[in-house]
Order: sequence, then C-alpha cells, then structure tokens
Amino acid sequence: MKKKLLALASALFMVFSLVGCGSEGLSLVKEIQEVQTWEAVDQTGSMSFDMTMGEESVKLAMDYTAYTVKDKLQMEMTVTPKTLDVSGEVLDLAKGETKLSPIKLYMDGVKLYMSSSCLKEIIALAGATPADVADVLDLSKEFIAFDMTDTYKEMGIDINGLIEDSKKATADLYAELGKLDTDIAIKQDGRKYTMELTSDQMVEACISLFAQSLEMQKDLLVAEYKEMGLTDAQIELTMAQLSAMTSKEALAPVKDMVKGSAAKVTLAYEDGKQTTEYAFNLNVNVDEDNTVIFKVDMKDEAKKAEVKEVKMPTDVKVYALEDLMAVTAEEAAEEAEAIEAEEKAAEEKAAEEKATQEVVDTKEEKVEKAA
Repeated sequence: MKKKLLALASALFMVFSLVGCGSEGLSLVKEIQEVQTWEAVDQTGSMSFDMTMGEESVKLAMDYTAYTVKDKLQMEMTVTPKTLDVSGEVLDLAKGETKLSPIKLYMDGVKLYMSSSCLKEIIALAGATPADVADVLDLSKEFIAFDMTDTYKEMGIDINGLIEDSKKATADLYAELGKLDTDIAIKQDGRKYTMELTSDQMVEACISLFAQSLEMQKDLLVAEYKEMGLTDAQIELTMAQLSAMTSKEALAPVKDMVKGSAAKVTLAYEDGKQTTEYAFNLNVNVDEDNTVIFKVDMKDEAKKAEVKEVKMPTDVKVYALEDLMAVTAEEAAEEAEAIEAEEKAAEEKAAEEKATQEVVDTKEEKVEKAA
C-alpha cells in the first residue's frame, strides 16, 4: 500500500502543473501520454539557478546531456558547469583557474553514481585537499555512489514493484485527468502549448489540484492510515486537517508569502520529440523588508531513442545513505564540540582577564589611598 500511494503521488506531482480544462488541456494530456510510452529518451538542455537576497545574489548556469531507459530506471548524464555569478562577479567555469570538469552521473535503480573529479576541483578551489574530507567522502575512486537499497527495504518498498506500480498509477492518473477542473489557461498553437501563471494563480491551481487529488485518493489514504495503526477517530481528524489545508483561510497567508512569483511553461511537440521551455520565479516574502527570490530557467529537448545498455562505472566507492548520514552527523557533532570548547576557553580567558584587572584596580586604589 505504501508503494502504491508513493507511486500515485509521484505521478500526480509530475503532471499537476500541465493540466487544464477544455480541448487544449486534453490535447496536451494526449501529447504527454505519448511521451510517457517512450522506452528510452535522449535529452539535451541548459539550466540556470538564481537566488537573490537583498543586494546579494548567486547564479549558476550549466548545460547537460542525458540518456534514460525508463523501465530499468537507468540513466547516464553529463552536466557541464558554465558560469557562476556571485553578486555581479562572474566566474567562467569552463576554462581558466576556476574551470570545473563535467560531472558524470549514472543511475541504476536506486543507486546514484557521481564522478569524483569535479568534487576534487571544488575542494581545491576552497583551498583544501581530498584528504581534508576523507572522513566524510573517499574520493580516491573515479566515482562515488549513493545506494538507497537498504532505505527502501526498511520502508518495506520493493524497487521492482515500485516501478510497476508507478507505471500503473501514471496510466490510472491520465485516465482521471479529464475529470480535473482547474483555471490554468493553456494557449495552443498547433502542437505548441503555453501556460503562464501569476503567484495567486499558482497557489489557487496547486490547492485546487491538491483538493481534487485528495478526494481521488481518499480511499487509498484511509487504507494506508489503517495499515499504519491509526484509529477511525484519528483517521477522521487527519483527513479533516488535510481538507482544511485547501480552505480560503489557508490560502490567504500562502498568497501573501509568495506574492510577485510567476511561472511560464511552453511545451512543443513533433513526432518523437518534445521541447520544453520553463521559467519559474518564486518570491518568498520573509517579512516586510526581506524577500528571497529563486529563479529557475530551463530549455530541454527530449527525443525518443532506441533502448541500449547503460554501462555503470566499476571504479567506485559505494556509500549506503544511512552510513553517509551517520558519518555526517558524527562530523557535525565533533564540530559542535570543538566550537563549544573554544567558546568555553574564551569565557575562561575573559574571566581570568577580568579577575586580573580587578586585582590591578584594587592595588591601584590602595596606592592612591596611601598617597
């Protein structure tokens, strides 16, 4: 039951922003359905991430290529860092002293591989060496890998079953999409679809789709909660709390927090090809004087490809996620202890200096009185 719920939620999240009412929305759903039938996909694209807080800003731009075999959850990908802009100071990551090697990524089920070369270069730019981080990451191999197999096992999820459930859940979801009612306007020009949303529309659309998907999954959720051991009263309360999240009262503060945000998505189709242009601007209004702005811009071209073998790296240092988290937690605890020791030493030193000064002051007072 857990994996079915996870699969359905994943499928819903994948397409929630691409659904509209009317013939345009239904046409787009059919286009997306066709892409989902591709067994293998070749992708090329560019992406930039931008964060601004007051006068400080950071922007990272990169290119990528990827090949994915969907049924096997296998992928090989190359990410090439291009530029890093820190508050107007632009670093060229493709050449010179700040050059970073392309990052090679592989995925095999729930195991993710990452090339060590770029990490070594980042560490070097920070004035350190791989030996300085050896307690956390061993970069002596060509690749490091993060394996979540044990994590899934502890959750009672069989990865092969999850893949099959995800396929079925996605198919079931597409069958239900025509029943969803949203105010997302889709402009259609032949096989090109464009959606633009203001911050209020983004919030309203997300909440509306959440409410409708919650209703669609009601029986599934109740069964899941019973499996977790909740009583009928607890389940009723939990469902009521979830429903309350979609109320007008819940919307108001969210709208205020993200006011000024915007999103634009353009999807264009040819036989065996999907082109995506995505511009997302999220304003997080922390308070009246502070706003954090996140921007993501992406251009992606996906083509239907032939299925071929993805050869995984062999010179690899593998980490279970739990082991890595444990090591990281240990490092954090040691740093905290070191900071605490420094603060304690500083306090003791300040106390000694104060006591010494008091003795000096007392002696001077006695000399003055004697005079």
